Amino acid sequence: MKSHILVAAAGATFVRFFPVIKKRYDYGVLIFILTFSLVTVSGYRVEEIFELAHQRISTILIGAATCMIISVFIRPVWAGEDLHNLIISNIEKLATFLLQGFGGENVQVLPKSNDYKSVLGTKATEESLANFAWWEPGHGCFGFCHPWKQYLKIGAITRECASQIEVLHCLKYSHPKTQQTGLQKMITTSCERMRFETGMALKEIASSLKERIRLSSAFETHVQNSNSAMNELASVLDKFSLNQIGGRGGTLAEIVQVIAAASVLAEIIKNVERLSESANELAKRARFKAPADHDKHDHQHQQPPEKSHIILHLGSVKPVSDDVDHVIIPVRGIVTREEEPGMGNREICPPNKPVFSLSLTVG
Repeated sequence: MKSHILVAAAGATFVRFFPVIKKRYDYGVLIFILTFSLVTVSGYRVEEIFELAHQRISTILIGAATCMIISVFIRPVWAGEDLHNLIISNIEKLATFLLQGFGGENVQVLPKSNDYKSVLGTKATEESLANFAWWEPGHGCFGFCHPWKQYLKIGAITRECASQIEVLHCLKYSHPKTQQTGLQKMITTSCERMRFETGMALKEIASSLKERIRLSSAFETHVQNSNSAMNELASVLDKFSLNQIGGRGGTLAEIVQVIAAASVLAEIIKNVERLSESANELAKRARFKAPADHDKHDHQHQQPPEKSHIILHLGSVKPVSDDVDHVIIPVRGIVTREEEPGMGNREICPPNKPVFSLSLTVG
């Protein structure tokens, strides 16, 4: 009898080392070892092993049934819904920091500007919730065979974005704030556009997951605007060599710091695109509804009530002779300056605009 107990307990203990068993059945195997050892040893002493085993198993089944009835019908607690809300909350924290925390003048007084740091430590919680959700029956909007693994992929990419935002935050406050030069202002303007549009893209992803709909065209617009700002920044840097950059005022280290921040922002944009791909895959597997009226709703609410449009020539300004009464100015793009609440002025340059001319009459 003792040898049988030893072999069974040792075998069950060894099975716990398998990753699949450890991940989903570890608790059940542990209960089996304890119950088997207790029942076997007690039965060996009192010689009523079958009756005692029946009592132990009945007690376990009654306790499990009571827990399930309370958790499902009386006070529902769904791990799947908690995982869904946790992923949405993490993405919203990153979007809030990009839209309000980084680059804002009053970042020191924002009480939740560093909430993105809590995203870095959610891996264990997400895996635990996904494991529990795998056991749950279909409920609410979460049917059978819901793609819980896809939430883990989204969470992993979200943590990558959070780590890059941490680097961005360190670059922002690693040096004292000084007066910016002309080149620094040009780079910072592009970075501010990239930051704002990336934050809005993350907000669109979180909103689509919350409403269980597919990504709308507003997300693509924000991604295109951020890529446009990144291309503009690359074109600005291509015009200057290192000697020219150092000679336009300010130290080279300060300019390199701004460029490093722009590089981190570019990586964040790439991760946001990866995040959108995972979100689209989740929407496809979970059969989220299409955003039929969502585009119109977002378009109405994203437009500010009042905008001041200023047409700027993106080329060079050349003097015009006084004896000329008709001037034709070629315009290669229109920069729209918008007043955003709490963000100051931002510039939007619509991509792929055709070249046209403005005809002005002098005098």
